Amino acid sequence: MFVRRLALVSSMFLAACGAGRTGAHGPNDKTPGTSNSMNTDPNLDSDGDGFSPNQGDCDDTSPMIGPNAVEVASNGRDDDCDGQVDNVTPCDTTAGGMKTADAITHAIGLCDKRFVVSATFEGPSDIAARDVVPAFGVVNALEGTNMAFLSTGDADPSASYDPEPGTGLGGFSGTNQHDNPVVTLKLPPGAGCGTSSPPATVQDYTEFKVQLVVPWNANSFSFQSQFFSAEYPEFVCKDFNDRFLVIMDDGANPPQQIAFDAGMNTISVDNGFFTVCQNSSDHPPQTTHCTKPVSGIAGTGYDGGVGGSTGWLTTTAPVVPGDHVTLRFIIFDEGDNVYDSSVLIDNFQWLTGAVAGPITVQ
Repeated sequence: MFVRRLALVSSMFLAACGAGRTGAHGPNDKTPGTSNSMNTDPNLDSDGDGFSPNQGDCDDTSPMIGPNAVEVASNGRDDDCDGQVDNVTPCDTTAGGMKTADAITHAIGLCDKRFVVSATFEGPSDIAARDVVPAFGVVNALEGTNMAFLSTGDADPSASYDPEPGTGLGGFSGTNQHDNPVVTLKLPPGAGCGTSSPPATVQDYTEFKVQLVVPWNANSFSFQSQFFSAEYPEFVCKDFNDRFLVIMDDGANPPQQIAFDAGMNTISVDNGFFTVCQNSSDHPPQTTHCTKPVSGIAGTGYDGGVGGSTGWLTTTAPVVPGDHVTLRFIIFDEGDNVYDSSVLIDNFQWLTGAVAGPITVQ
């Protein structure tokens, strides 16, 4: 659980909260999350959320409502005190086909600029390996009209896309090499599956990094992703392994990988969620766990015996209101730079409910 109290370094929060989160919230130096309805002075912050009524707090009895809160859809109240109720609207309508960091941010579903500090691409991150698309084959966006598309080859949503043998970014020259994040995370290898010593360097590396400020009323967040790989079934439990990582850094705890199956395996063809595929009797036992038809990924290039998919996964992780959090969405090819893998990312949401720890479900 990410537990801490962090001084708010955003100028927006500093202006509202004074010296920080500890000892600067209201007239009685309250802990965030409490309220004092006895105060009637409109210049006092009765609920400890950093804003008095005269500073724009439309409900000074609840720290979950105020100018530093995010609007929550369909709860019938004006959470962010902007004068409108349930005004949650997508922001990716015009992002289709764009490859900028802002477009990827909007495509994922991060629309409220108050809570997005920065968005960048890190490492090689070839421009050909990213896109914003409304659909990938029969797979459609979940939120708004578009979704983010990252790949270890061309992020190509067209019907002619062929991930096998795939595209070596940089012309198979090795220019898209990068340090392997798995080495520093010290993740456990899959039980009897794959290599126990991941290489120090990986190929065809693409990373999208977004730095966020957690809304005052958010205790967790979620997003959805779908991983595809042409490495199935030939390279299941082999050293050639494309991976999709989501690394969360709250600045107080070691960076944590938050997208994994019940065995703590990263998202890859060796992951327990890789079930949208065709069973194969000619490869390891892990290739006989397909439970969903490949018709669900028709037209993606990863159907018809070429590969498979995890289907849509939902990842949820805890956060602390007001904290700064960095999320790194990373996809790469481990062992070589052929046979593409891709990931779709969509439907990011700030959530008011608390969770015990990061979890990914299918």
